[in-house]
Amino acid sequence: MPSINKLYPILLTFIMLSVPRLAMSRYENNDDKNIRENPEITQIDSIDCDIEIPAYINRNKNYIITNGADWSRFSRRTVAPDTTVSIVHIGDSHIQADFATGHARDMLQQLYGNPGRGLITPLKMAGTNEPRDYAITSQSRWLSSKLLKKPWSSPMGFTGVSITPKSKKCDLTIATLTKNEPEKPFNNVKILHSGKLEISRASVAGQPIECDIEYGDGSATINISREVTEITVEMTKEDYLSIFGIVLANTKSEGVYYHTIGNNGATYSTYNAVEGMGADVARLDPDLVIISLGANEAFGKLSINNITDNIDLLVNDIRLHNKDATILLVTPMECQRSRIIRTKKGRRRSRNYSVNANILPIRNAILEYGRKHNISVYDWYDIAGGQGASGKWVKDKLMGSDRIHNTREGYRLQGQLLYEAINDAIINNAKL
Repeated sequence: MPSINKLYPILLTFIMLSVPRLAMSRYENNDDKNIRENPEITQIDSIDCDIEIPAYINRNKNYIITNGADWSRFSRRTVAPDTTVSIVHIGDSHIQADFATGHARDMLQQLYGNPGRGLITPLKMAGTNEPRDYAITSQSRWLSSKLLKKPWSSPMGFTGVSITPKSKKCDLTIATLTKNEPEKPFNNVKILHSGKLEISRASVAGQPIECDIEYGDGSATINISREVTEITVEMTKEDYLSIFGIVLANTKSEGVYYHTIGNNGATYSTYNAVEGMGADVARLDPDLVIISLGANEAFGKLSINNITDNIDLLVNDIRLHNKDATILLVTPMECQRSRIIRTKKGRRRSRNYSVNANILPIRNAILEYGRKHNISVYDWYDIAGGQGASGKWVKDKLMGSDRIHNTREGYRLQGQLLYEAINDAIINNAKL
């Protein structure tokens, strides 16, 4: 019988050869799950100017299908002087990264005024990618929960992220970050949470700063005596505490808040699993709620009835608690799915892509739901180029190599078109 020393190299070689195959086997069967929940998206710098729009973009379709919904309140408030309006955009990984929405935010705020960054979420503290224009850090230790990773270790918030301090005393440092732009100062910080907290100290660069603190139902607001771009907040929790997000505002300005709630891999059903979703969205006092979902549903077993039921559940929950808000559904554009191709010997692998055929029926279901329920729809599927668009976007380097997420240029194009459609709706309906 061979000795263990002689068998060891054989066993080691077997393990090393087997692990990649096992890992790839899992990957083959997860329907691009890893890509959708952990995307690698090129960072984007804020760019103010318009961009060149390819000929296959249906520019003549770049408008909001109102389906009889009333946009006059939102539109009139937006153009009115000395008024602040709130947009809340809910979605998946396309929204979490804030590339397209960040560009739309910049354009709208340049035109109608900038009251501050709005909602920021401790995504990085929860172990996932975060927009690059802010940072939330801490010297304390925290537990975290993410929308798609169950069971949740702490109560889940409407932002899809929850952080809970491990000790009674904790801190957060909050900062706005810029690379090529002017600084984005704030003088008002609202911490959204469940449970109870007491703010013991606020400081800038280690020095206490004068401020007033207001406590509300599920919020603690710090009114700072001057504008800052970074602040450290020291807190004490009472019983339990979970923090979902922070709203940064500059009370010296009016204009458009553009809040984003985005989670990699999210679907209508995952947001419906959050208790009090619609009621908590109301914390942001929205005038317009945009919902961009449906892409991740296309990678699972397709059930249009189930998807329609989940659309209805989320829309009605938001409507119930945000009666003055206009709701806008966004259809997903065409994307592709992949599968691994092996040789007969199974040693070489290549990745084969094909159009995800589930996207089109989901897009049609969203359009039909909007027509039946008088909910506005932005048909991004058609605007982006309809059938065959994904191949053109990949060829023009507007869609990334995973053929699900866009490149920085693609997201910038999407943000530009979304801004134009929203602005046209504002102008047209403010006159009514």
